[in-house]
Amino acid sequence: MAAAIAGVSPAPLRLFFALWPTPAQQDTMAAVASQMQRQCGGRRVATPLLHLTLAFLGETAPERVTELTRLAAAIEFTPFSLTLTRAGVWSRSGIGWLAPADIPAPLQTLVDQLNAALGQAGFPLEHRRFKPHVTVLRKALRVPAAPLAVEMSWPVAGFALLQSTLGRGGPAYRVLAAWPGQP
Repeated sequence: MAAAIAGVSPAPLRLFFALWPTPAQQDTMAAVASQMQRQCGGRRVATPLLHLTLAFLGETAPERVTELTRLAAAIEFTPFSLTLTRAGVWSRSGIGWLAPADIPAPLQTLVDQLNAALGQAGFPLEHRRFKPHVTVLRKALRVPAAPLAVEMSWPVAGFALLQSTLGRGGPAYRVLAAWPGQP
């Protein structure tokens, strides 16, 4: 992180909590994204960026990162399996996604605990109902003509706090911390 200039606050960090798949799992998701792109058009999300967002914090003061790592470390995490069986496009936003048919109880518990801790610490919360999904396409032109066959089992061993940096070539993500260990 850059040194602060006297009297100038450091720039806020764009942060989010997510489930972070292994590179092999990301490759499997990317293969489905390629199939979807052929049917729907649009632009594929780069393979190393594929993830499932748990809570988006947006612009956050850098000095709050320690607080975020403390509250995440206090969450009781139970490993679980997430099975992605659905693929589709939200026509309004042009987002192509992969999702589970049902939310596993440990995933919902994780999101609930995370939101409760964030709310108690004064972080802004998302007010929409949690819809777990992995964004695989952007600017899709149409919904798939036929359902895509997706059956991907994702053993989830932890979650992470990430920083997103927006650049000319698109976003770059950096894992700041992970629980119970590095993804």
